[in-house]
Parts: sequence; structure tokens; C-alpha cells
Amino acid sequence: MENTTKGKVCVTGASGYVASWLVKRLLESGYHVLGTVRDPGNHKKVGHLWNLTGAKERLELVRADLLEEGSFDDAVMACEGVFHTASPAAVLDSAINGTLNVLRSCKKNPSLKRVVLTSSSSTVRLKDEADLPPNVLLDETSWSSMEFCESLQIWYAIAKTLAEKAAWEFAKENGIDLVAVLPTFVVGPNLSHELSPTTTDVLGLFQGESTKFTMYGRMGYVHIDDVASCHILLYETPRAAGRYICNSAVLDVNELVTLLARRFPSYPIPKSLPCVYGEQTYGFSTAKVRELGMKFRDVEEMFDDAVDSLRAHGYLLNSVPPHLLLSSYPLRLPPPRLHDQLLVSATFPRSGSTRGGRPMASGGSSNAGSLTQWLREKGFDEEAIGRMSRRCKNLHGLDAGEASGVWDYLLNVVKIERRKLRYVVTKCPKVLTLSVDDKLVPTVQCLTTLQAKPGEVAQAIVKFPQILFHSVEEKLCPLLAFFQTLGISEKQLAKLLMVNPRLISYSIEAKFSQTVDFLVGLGIDKEGMIGKIMAKEPYIMGYSVDKRLRPTAEFLKSAVGLEGSNLQRVIMSFPDILSRDVDKILRPNLAFLRSCGFSKDQVMALVAGYPPVLIKSVKHCLEPRMKFLVEEMGRDMGEVVDYPQFFRHGLKRSLEYRHKVLKQMNSRCSLSEMLDCNQKKFAMKFGLLAAV
Repeated sequence: MENTTKGKVCVTGASGYVASWLVKRLLESGYHVLGTVRDPGNHKKVGHLWNLTGAKERLELVRADLLEEGSFDDAVMACEGVFHTASPAAVLDSAINGTLNVLRSCKKNPSLKRVVLTSSSSTVRLKDEADLPPNVLLDETSWSSMEFCESLQIWYAIAKTLAEKAAWEFAKENGIDLVAVLPTFVVGPNLSHELSPTTTDVLGLFQGESTKFTMYGRMGYVHIDDVASCHILLYETPRAAGRYICNSAVLDVNELVTLLARRFPSYPIPKSLPCVYGEQTYGFSTAKVRELGMKFRDVEEMFDDAVDSLRAHGYLLNSVPPHLLLSSYPLRLPPPRLHDQLLVSATFPRSGSTRGGRPMASGGSSNAGSLTQWLREKGFDEEAIGRMSRRCKNLHGLDAGEASGVWDYLLNVVKIERRKLRYVVTKCPKVLTLSVDDKLVPTVQCLTTLQAKPGEVAQAIVKFPQILFHSVEEKLCPLLAFFQTLGISEKQLAKLLMVNPRLISYSIEAKFSQTVDFLVGLGIDKEGMIGKIMAKEPYIMGYSVDKRLRPTAEFLKSAVGLEGSNLQRVIMSFPDILSRDVDKILRPNLAFLRSCGFSKDQVMALVAGYPPVLIKSVKHCLEPRMKFLVEEMGRDMGEVVDYPQFFRHGLKRSLEYRHKVLKQMNSRCSLSEMLDCNQKKFAMKFGLLAAV
């Protein structure tokens, strides 16, 4: 019999993926649950919660907004425990302030027993290769490197990490009993008909989309039900304290797709994916949470449950014939309306029906429908609709059916993820006013004709929605003609546009020609080398010649001493150096190198041999490596001049390990002999591994 004597607890963001399962398990355990949501009256968002066992008797939903000070006061004061799962993690300030806003409300409740915070394993695992030794088991003491995350623009991890650290600091200062759950990639059934971001990624993988999981690389996986159970376990266990990694298994992406392709042979799951991060061998230690009695389902079960859920919600067919697979239809199939019909008939057999909130054909909403109501149905709140109205004055003069046609095309044909499409429309609502046939189709077809991949086109639109506004004849064609004079092929141009879609908005005369003339003035060959420079650094064309490129080049000449062919080689091998700020980056790095005792000629040799030495972090890269070189290795700084690539090697995984090996062997060699080979060749070279 279920326990009905348990107290009342608050779950923030109760309609979310993890939160919904947490509400389900709390109700089944006998708790009275007070859930906070942005709009309790939005049945589309919260309807699934009212279908849960015990909801009618012990569930309350109240309005609260993370960014409204005091918004959670009433909800928290009525409860003896809080599960804070809500977090707008894509926005840094909002994630931190939202978490602190909830904790300020918790501070006001003297009878509050405990707060359980939903964090993420992304706060633990994202580090430079040098800080991840082979086969390391990461535990709760580990924190992701903010410098590493910033360099790769992993804003989700930055937001989650800083929000969690802010929570710990606030809890300590105010005597709040706080524990944190750090789930890995969450997989399993969706209680709501709307898919969570992670389930959307899983759906894409089963439809043959590979970009997302390629970029994820090696990762931990955990069942959604286990995540919910872990929250409750930590709340109910008095001795629980600190952080807890919630993870079932860690798999390389190729281990995952091999397992899934074998288990689900009727779906177009990629047989293998590229390893963009190289070999990764880290794992997660779950000893701390297992010691409390936590057990985890295996990977097979979590994906079985996810697939069953996707089938039940109509997102996947039970058995998919090859000629009906979404991935079998090329993005640039000419007639867009026919293309939409093919997609619809393949995935949603009953024409005119709606699955998962998706209109089944272009213009799925009635022409008489209210645009505001249509936007609400797509998940936009009143604040977002207000911002969109201010950004696009004629938005409300637009027919809902026309807007729906644009939405359908971008969602079903271009295949922009639903949550990212909401971001695109919020950022640039004018997109909804574009004609599908006259504007969107020609632009998308032109980009795909340039050999851009479907997933890349979607990513480019998310990065820079304004790419859709530029005329094929007036912008793309002249741009292609200009780049062909630089020796850049159509395929290379497509890659440049996908990486930096803002290129399409720049003036050929005012921007591109000036940059090309500047580089030619430095002695760089226009027809061959400039194209290669752009391929290495697609953003270089976006910088002002007078404010950034020319001052940097002058600094390299006057302060570093690079001239003529030396300067040209540096720019061609590492064009990114031209885009760096002189006073904030280059000058401090130069000052550090001079402070180490390097002469001007030696600094010039260092930069010529390894240009990134001028942009690497002094605190995290240059200084610790120089200190290790002199104090631990007992080497002369002059050796670095002979081998400037010294600075690119990881401190722990390469320098410390190899120095230790040589020291134990009582052997000595030059830096290049020591470092200019991979680990296997190093081991063979010094007799640690027999040559095969």
C-alpha cells in the first residue's frame, strides 16, 4: 500500500522532462506535490501531469517564474522540501539568477528540510585533454574547465556549472541543506506528448541524423526513471550530502550506434560516426550514490523504453520500410509541397491529423486562426510574443496559416529542431513573413546545391536566421563568383557559409575586397593562399581591416619583429592570430615571454615556429609549462626556441608523464625527440613497448 503520510514538497519547472517523472514518482510514493510552472492553465504543457496516479488528490500546480524575485515564496513556504529542476540553462545570467531566486525563497522557510538541485554531468567532464588522464574515473570532486568550455562555446555547461557553484555558495552562507544530482545524458519515455531536447536527439539518431551524437562524442547515459528515483533517494536519506553523479554507463559514440543498429535493425541508425575529439577514455564513478543503495538500469533498457515511447506518441513507426524512411528523401527534392506530403505520408499516415503538436502539411492552421493563439500553441509565452511583436511591427497582420507553412517547412524539411526553431522565430520573427515557395525554397536549395549537408543548413539558420532573407540572385551568386576568383570552390564556400553564415550579409566591395586587398598588401597570393586562409579562419572576413587586422599585423611587425616571408608564413599557418586583440591578448603574452628571459630574436623564432604561443592563456598554459620546464625538467629555455611546439603539449598527459618515464630510465633527449610523437611511438622509441 502506498504511503500517504509523507509531507508536501515543491518541484520547480514541474512540466519538464525530468520534473514530470519526479512528480510521478513522488505521487506514487505518497507525497503531496506542489509543482511550479509558468502557466498552470496551459493544458498542452501540463495536461500529462493531471493524468498521473494520485494527481487529483495530491497535486497542485501554481504559477512561478524563475526570473521574478519572490515568485517562489508562497510555493516554498508551503513545503518542507524543494526539488529545483527548472533552469533556463541556455542563458547564463538567467540560469544563475533563477537558481538563486529559488534559494532566496528557501531561505525564508525556517522549517525547510532539504533542497535537491538538478545539475548536470556537464559540470564535471568537460576539460582539456591534458587534464583528462587515460582511463580516469571522474567523481564528484571534479569540475569542468570554464576556459575549455568558453573556447568551444559550450554555454550549457558554463551556465550549469556557474549556477551550481552559486547555489553551493548561497547554501553555505545561509545554512541551507543542499544536495545536487548530476545526471548524464537522460534517455527514456516521455510522459508529455512534446519531446524533450534529449529525446528529440534520440529520435534524430533513429531517423539517420548523425550530427548531434557525433558532437557529443563519449558520454554517460542514464534512464529517466533512475534520475527521478535518485532525486527522491537523496531527499529521503539524512546522511546524503554534496554532489552525486547519476549515471548508468559511459559509451563511445560508436559503441552506442553499433549497439542500437544491432538492436533496432529496421531504423536507419548510422553504423558508425566520426570521432571528432579523438580517443576518449574517461568514465564516471557512481560509488558515492551506489553506497546509498542506488541501482541503475542498463543502456538497452533505457533505449527500449525510449523507442516504445516514441512509437506510442507517433514519432516512430513500429517497422519502417526503406522507401518510407525520412532520411531517404534528399533535402533538395524540387517541389516543396510534394516533399512535405512525402514526409507527412511517411511519418503521419492519417492526413489532416496532428501528432505531437505538428501540423501535418504546410499551412496546417486555418487562415482564420489567430496568430497569437497559434504562437501559444507552438510554445511561445506572452513575454516572448511581446518581444516578437516589437521586433516585427507587422507580425500580427500575418495570417496564421502562412506562418504555419513557414514553420512546417523549417521543421519538417530543413529539419530544425523544434526548440531551436522557437529560438530562431523569437530572435527573428520576420522569418514567419517569408514566402515558402519564393524565398525559403530557393535559398535552401541553393545552399544544398553548394553541397552543404542538411544538418549544416539547419545549424546555419539557427546561427544567423537572416541568411534566409538574402536573394539568391543578388547575394549568393555574386558571392560565389567573388570567391571563385580566390580559388574557393562551391563546396568550400558552402562550408564557409555553414561555419560563418554572416558572410552572406557582408558587402563584397566594403568588406571582402578590403580584406583581400589588405592580405595582398602583406604579400599573400590572392588566387591560392587567401582561399586557404579563409578555409582555416572563416571569421576573418568579418573583422574590420582598420580596427583589428591592420593593427595586429603592425604589432607583429614592430613588436615581434616578423617581416616579409616570416609574417606571411605565420598568417598562412595560423590566420586566427590576425583576429586577436593586441592589448588584451597579444601584448600581455609577448610581455610574459620577454619576462621569462627570451630575447626579441628568440620570441620571433617562437612565434614563427608556433604562432598560437601569442594567444595561449598565460595563466593556464604558458606559465605552468615554463615553470615545469625549468624547475622540474631542469631544461634551458633555449631548448624551447629550437622546439616551439613544446607549448601545444598537455602538461599532465604528455610533459609530466614522459619526463617521469625518462627520469626513471635515467635517459635524456631533446624536447623534439621526447614530444614529437604519439604515446605509442614514444613507448616504442624508449623500449616500453615492443615494435610490431
